[in-house]
Amino acid sequence: MEAQTFYRIFGKNNYIMLVLSAKFLLIGLIVSFGLEHAIRWTGQSVSFTERLSMIVFWPLMAIVFVFNFIKSFLND
Repeated sequence: MEAQTFYRIFGKNNYIMLVLSAKFLLIGLIVSFGLEHAIRWTGQSVSFTERLSMIVFWPLMAIVFVFNFIKSFLND
């Protein structure tokens, strides 16, 4: 579908929101892949609901991961 046709059907604001949502979920997918790799490296498993929540709530999950990583690194 061409961009001009999409603009006429949905409007420019909806197109921008669609692109931003797609970018948000793509970044979430990449961050979730890294987090899941780190979790599996420690010997834990990740369920489907945890994986889905990592993709959707990736900013919060990334902040919690970095905080706990630094906290455990400084305690050792």
